[in-house]
Amino acid sequence: EPDVDESHLLHYLHFLPFLHLRFPSQITLCHRNPTWYCAGTANAEYSNNPALYRTAFLQETLGPLLARDDYNTMERRVAQWWKTQPFRVAQGDGLFCHERVDGQRV
Repeated sequence: EPDVDESHLLHYLHFLPFLHLRFPSQITLCHRNPTWYCAGTANAEYSNNPALYRTAFLQETLGPLLARDDYNTMERRVAQWWKTQPFRVAQGDGLFCHERVDGQRV
């Protein structure tokens, strides 16, 4: 695919239908109803956006990395470490929503 950032592939689920068919070696369909896609960290970049983690993973693995310095540099630093890890990430549409001040949901 042209103009595709492979480190952000999992996030394309919001823009490209049937992501697992377009990128079968990087993305799998890990749940059908609701739809969840899975990828390794090389194709699912780290973000400070809302996410769910097991408590032990957050405390023992991510916690020390997140506590090292200020919020402004943390995401960039953790992202460099994240993309080399052996983790699998699942992402679906609609787990978290943004609610605008004017009441419109996006």
